[in-house]
Amino acid sequence: MTQNNLGPYYVTAGQQGGKVNNPVNENVEQTDPAPPPCNTNYDATSTEIFWLTQQGILVPTSPKFLSYASATFYVNKLNSFIVVATGNPVPVIFSSGLPAGLTLTNNGNGQATLSGTPLAIGTFLINFTAVNTDAFGPSTTQQFTLTVQQLS
Repeated sequence: MTQNNLGPYYVTAGQQGGKVNNPVNENVEQTDPAPPPCNTNYDATSTEIFWLTQQGILVPTSPKFLSYASATFYVNKLNSFIVVATGNPVPVIFSSGLPAGLTLTNNGNGQATLSGTPLAIGTFLINFTAVNTDAFGPSTTQQFTLTVQQLS
């Protein structure tokens, strides 16, 4: 990008590649080749919004969840799900409302692993909260629906 506009820039990444554009100056566009395969817990296409300074430095952004907002686990079986959030700096992910037998482990890279052996069948609402590691800006919460069922 060779212009001096400050943004905002919208980055859209998907299975066929990525694109950066600036709606203020629609002549600014850069297309990149397809990214490497990603964890199936990512959305197939997601858009991030960020601001650039004239020096090209990315300034802090509020966290945003990229992973799905629901999953299915099986009772009395070991299960896992990767929760993914983005932000600058990298966010830390916390949870509340976990059913018995499950834990959330923050991986320190904008991801956390929900894992364990659920002890009861049912539908559980879990809140995941992402906070930037320097506590900049607001946190964000994703309401996550976990369905635990019998393995047939």
